[in-house]
Amino acid sequence: MNERKNSKRIIHLVGMGPGAPEKLTAETIIILKKAELIAGSVRMLEQARKVVPNLDEKTILASFRNEEIIQFIEDHPECTNIAILYSGNVGRYSGAESMRRRLMQEYMTFDLKMIPGISASTEFLTKLGIPEKDVLVESVHGRDVRLIPLIKTHRYVLVFLGEGDTVTETAKKLMEYGMNLVRITVGLRLSYPEEEIRVGSPREFVEQPVTGLAIALFENPEARAEPKSYGIPDEEFTRGKVPMTKRDVRMLSLSRMELEEDSIVYDVGAGTGSVSVEIGQRIPYGTVYAIEREDEALALLEENRKKFSVDNMEIVRGEAPQALEELPDPDAVFIGGSGGNLGAIIEAVLAKNPFAPIVINTITLESMALMVELKEQFRDNYDFEITEFAVTHLAEAGSVHMRRPDTPVMIIKIKAREGRQNGRDDR
Repeated sequence: MNERKNSKRIIHLVGMGPGAPEKLTAETIIILKKAELIAGSVRMLEQARKVVPNLDEKTILASFRNEEIIQFIEDHPECTNIAILYSGNVGRYSGAESMRRRLMQEYMTFDLKMIPGISASTEFLTKLGIPEKDVLVESVHGRDVRLIPLIKTHRYVLVFLGEGDTVTETAKKLMEYGMNLVRITVGLRLSYPEEEIRVGSPREFVEQPVTGLAIALFENPEARAEPKSYGIPDEEFTRGKVPMTKRDVRMLSLSRMELEEDSIVYDVGAGTGSVSVEIGQRIPYGTVYAIEREDEALALLEENRKKFSVDNMEIVRGEAPQALEELPDPDAVFIGGSGGNLGAIIEAVLAKNPFAPIVINTITLESMALMVELKEQFRDNYDFEITEFAVTHLAEAGSVHMRRPDTPVMIIKIKAREGRQNGRDDR
C-alpha cells in the first residue's frame, strides 16, 4: 500500500457480540454509522444493517478472508474510516487476532483500533448462572483440540464449536471413557428470538446430534485436577506379563523430559503404557505417540488409555525406527524398549528434530557401551547425562523386614547443547 494514502486511515476491528442487535455496544454502533468501508461475513453485515439502515450506501464487502478484505481496502483508498466485523469479542478466540497480526506486520501506517464486544461465552454463562472465573474456555473452531483431557480435569469446560458436530463426537468419547456423568449444555443462536438451550447426558447428545455453530458447556462432577507430579502407583495400571517402567524410575525419567502442555512426544517401546499415560496427563494440548510392536502390549495400551481417559494418547503399531517415519516431529522422546535398534532410533529422532530431548531407560551393558560410543560421536553438539539408579524396597518377612532390590536402571538424557539450540556451532 502507498504510505501517503494510508497515513490518515483508521481500521476498527469490531466485536459484534453474540448476535442480536440489542447486544451491540454504543461504541460499536457509532463506529458502524461513521465507517465508510465495512467488511465482514454475511451474518455480521445483516446484524449491522439492523442498526445502520443505510449500510448499503457504504462501501461493503461480504467476506471473512483476510486477503480478500485487505485487497478490498487497498482497492478503495478513498475510504479512510474502515470497520471489519467479527462475532463475539475480538479479544477471545476471534479471527480479529490473525488480522491484527497481519496489519501490524505489514501495514503500520494504519491507525488500528480493537473494539470489544460481548462474548458469546459471557452471554451463555450469565444465562446459566455460572461465574466465568470457574470455567475453562476453549475453541475448536478451526483448531484441533482434544477435549477429553480438559473435561477430565476441569469442573466446567466451555467450548466454541465449529461447523462440524463436535458435541456428538465428544459425547461418544465421553461414553467410551466411562465419563457418563458429564452434563452437556448447548446454546444455539444465542440472543436471537429462536435461541435454543439444550441440556442432556452424553448418550442423549449421541442420539440427538447438534448441527450448526453453537457453544457448549461440559460439566464434570468427577473432575480431578491435573497431577502436580509424576508417580501413578504401579498397581493402578493393567499390566499382564508385559514389561512396565516402574513408578520410581518413571518419576526420575519423566522429570528429565522438559515437557510443555502442547508437546508432541514419542514413547518408544511403550509396553503397558505407564509412561504414555503419565505424559498424556501432563500435556493436555499435546499428543503422546505410544509405539509398540507386541500384540499383548498393544491390547494393554488400549486398556490403560481408556482406564485413565488419555484421549491424547495415540497408539502406533509397529517397530521403531520405521514406525516413526509418518509421525509429526517430536518435541521430546522417551525410549523404554528398542528391540535392539537403539542406535538407529536415536539417529531417526535426531533427523526429525535435532533439538528434542531424548530420555532412555536401559538395563543392559550392551546399551551402556553404545551410549559411550554415541557420546564420543556426538560430543561436539550434544550433552549426555548418564545416571544409574538402584531402588530397594523393604518387604515384610515374618517378624522382620528384608531389603528387596530392583534391577538397577540406567537413565540417559541426550540433549543438544545450548549454543547449538540457538543456531550456533560451538565447535
